[in-house]
Amino acid sequence: MRDGDAVCTDIVGEQLVLENVALMEANLLSHGIVFVRGT
Repeated sequence: MRDGDAVCTDIVGEQLVLENVALMEANLLSHGIVFVRGT
């Protein structure tokens, strides 16, 4: 393993995690809006 490769993998991994968190938050917000409208 080269240091450069490890750094690249870390950056890509962090981007994927951030994207997943953003998607989860968007899903929670959309569900929350649906629940509020339904009541």
